[in-house]
Amino acid sequence: MLEDPEQRVPYATLDAWLERAVEFSGAANLGLLMAGLPVVDPDDVGSAVIATSPTLFESLERGVRYQRVWGDGERLSLEQTERGFWRP
Repeated sequence: MLEDPEQRVPYATLDAWLERAVEFSGAANLGLLMAGLPVVDPDDVGSAVIATSPTLFESLERGVRYQRVWGDGERLSLEQTERGFWRP
């Protein structure tokens, strides 16, 4: 599998790895700690698409549009309302 550049790690496997990382690290707030890490990688197309967006809304819109490229996890969406946009 490691030789095939088209292979992907199934989301369920990634989720299990993250749960084990919490167990091994002893940090119940590991996800929060990870959220504080810099994630803009100049070699990552996803980061580039979001970081080069001219507005915050466009970066969110692009993130929603291309999210299936980055992983198989939960799908996010944006919905326009009278008061603006929200994630249902």
